[in-house]
Amino acid sequence: MSEMTERMLERERIANRPKHWVRLTTACNNKCLFCLDMDTPRNVYLSEEEVKAELRRGRDELDATKVILSGGEASVHPLFPLFIRYALDIGYERVQTVTNGMRYGDRDFLKSVLDAGLGGSPSPCMGTPRPCTTTWCRPLAPLSGSSGGSCGPNETAAPS
Repeated sequence: MSEMTERMLERERIANRPKHWVRLTTACNNKCLFCLDMDTPRNVYLSEEEVKAELRRGRDELDATKVILSGGEASVHPLFPLFIRYALDIGYERVQTVTNGMRYGDRDFLKSVLDAGLGGSPSPCMGTPRPCTTTWCRPLAPLSGSSGGSCGPNETAAPS
C-alpha cells in the first residue's frame, strides 16, 4: 500500500470517530448564495444552558469523542470560546467547527478560540514544516511561533 493511501485511510479512520453536531445559532455574518440554511429562521441564538445540555447529551448518550459546533456561523455566538472549552472539559477529545472564517481575521478572537482549544491540540496548521499560505493558516503563524503550517499535498487548511 502506498504512503498516500495509508495517509488517506488514517484520515478516514479519524473522520469516522463518533461525532456530535451541535448548532449554536442560526445567525450568520455572510450571505452565501449556496447556503444550506437559507430557509432557516435567522438570528436565533441557543442559550448557554441549551448548548451545554446538547454537548452533554453527545457525550452521555451518543458516546461521541468529537464535537462539531455549527450554525449559521457558530463563531458569531458570543459564548463560542466558552462552548469550546466546556466541550473539552466534559471529555470531547476534539472540537471542530464549520465556518466561513470571517471572524478569524480578528487576532484577539482567533487567539481566544485557539486558547479555548478549537481544533484540538496542536491547533490546525501549527508547528509543521511546510509553510501554508491559506487564509486560515496565515493568521496562526504569529500566534504559534511557527512560520505557518502544513496542509499536506493537495489539501486546503481549514479549522479541523
